[in-house]
Amino acid sequence: MRKLILLFVFVGIAGSIIAQPYLYTLINEVNELHQQRRKMYSSEKKDSIFLAFDQKIQELLYHPDFCGNWWNSLGQPFSKNAADVKGEVLAYSLINDVMICSSDDDRMLLVSWDDLGGGSYRSYSNYMLYKNDFGVCQTIKLDSAKEGHEVGYYQIERVQQKDRVWYFLFGYGTYGGGRHHRAVKILEQSDTGFQECLGCYPNGEDLVVFAPRLFEIDLQYDPVNREISYKQFAFDEETGFYSGEYEHIALKFSKGKFK
Repeated sequence: MRKLILLFVFVGIAGSIIAQPYLYTLINEVNELHQQRRKMYSSEKKDSIFLAFDQKIQELLYHPDFCGNWWNSLGQPFSKNAADVKGEVLAYSLINDVMICSSDDDRMLLVSWDDLGGGSYRSYSNYMLYKNDFGVCQTIKLDSAKEGHEVGYYQIERVQQKDRVWYFLFGYGTYGGGRHHRAVKILEQSDTGFQECLGCYPNGEDLVVFAPRLFEIDLQYDPVNREISYKQFAFDEETGFYSGEYEHIALKFSKGKFK
């Protein structure tokens, strides 16, 4: 029996040693294709490069050995630690890099990038990787938000109250009409996976904040008080644009809802 256990341990270590060089090869290939898609996004040949990039990064994200703590040491084209930065910086980070952020328990990882569609309206690809209680990694492609609300994610916050656990996903996006926006997507963990907690939002639908691109929304999260604060800009019905006038909003998460 002891020999059998030792054999399993040896096979596991050997498999890990074999897998990691292949993963680094995949990362290098993803980086090379990402640099090509940045250079050729306005070229007639971009479709083949974009397709090759999408296929290669999905191969990486769905690889069973990718979901590990070593993602913190990832180099190009991945970037991290994007919380508390200005909107313009986030916009170009999502264009120039593949953005990653992880939860404080190192069980959830978000991977986001700009689809490089061009113009001021941007769309994004977002993947969530989650490591369950058995150490098994699950990779999920997050559904796209409705048009005008699309974001790439840059921050995760985990909240636990008694036996309930939520993850707050913070995202940034930009749209036509000279505006940009920030959003908070709330996922609640259950025995069967994750479900968006619509009842957690103040309006029962979503939490998206818009502003003129000249102004910062200043969306902040206080983990101690479990409070979100931001600037809510006024919308001018006559011009169809957001003005520079705003009021400060603060929402506290209590009993499973921001209010």
